[in-house]
Amino acid sequence: LRNYAMAASRWRSSLAAAAVVVVAIAAVRSIPEPERTRAALFPSGEFGEFFSVAAEHGPFNKFKRVRGADETGGARMEFHEAHTGDCGGGDAAGCAASSCAPPMHIHTRQNETFRVLSGRFQYVVDGAITVVDDIGATAVVPAGAKHTFCRAPGMAPNETLVVSFALEPALDTEHYFATMIGLFQDSAMRPDPIHLVFLVCAYDMRLADIPRPLHEAMCLSLRLLGPLLGYKTRYDAYATPR
Repeated sequence: LRNYAMAASRWRSSLAAAAVVVVAIAAVRSIPEPERTRAALFPSGEFGEFFSVAAEHGPFNKFKRVRGADETGGARMEFHEAHTGDCGGGDAAGCAASSCAPPMHIHTRQNETFRVLSGRFQYVVDGAITVVDDIGATAVVPAGAKHTFCRAPGMAPNETLVVSFALEPALDTEHYFATMIGLFQDSAMRPDPIHLVFLVCAYDMRLADIPRPLHEAMCLSLRLLGPLLGYKTRYDAYATPR
């Protein structure tokens, strides 16, 4: 009888926990989804312009698509990214002082190649800081390495850093950028952080500031719960026009 009572108690606890999860998911799903504006990377369907989130929300990276999986047979995806003076820049400690530097992150299945098009480029790979002054110079970040980049110290406020970055293979990363930029724009630069982690996991990236075992556990949980919470990896409104 004692064993039966203990088993019944465990079942009641499990059912109570499951009920809490169901209620929480229902509560989240009941929140109206924000309006999705046609934000994608190419406002007019042209590839020749940089696209950024609306300026009233503060400085933000500006992107221009160069080529994607469709043009390269899936071999690579290439974008140009611009950091203007209002982004700030890096310092001797890295890129944390730049408001436009991406968070330190990892591409688990892709190598990334940077090529400097204008300005001074500072990048951080596994804690090592490098400054590049030469236009046309390249830097390769292998899959699995922690990295970020920014305007290097010493750039004048009116100078813009422009870099080309290519990810190999292309995978579906172009859709990641379209969705991420759209989410930032439609939330006035305050997107749901759990949704962003869901995206990072879905597109084979990891955030270096989250301990890896915890990050993997979050990815596993969000793979199951994310769709129930209404999270998507792509939206029609943010889709790359063709």
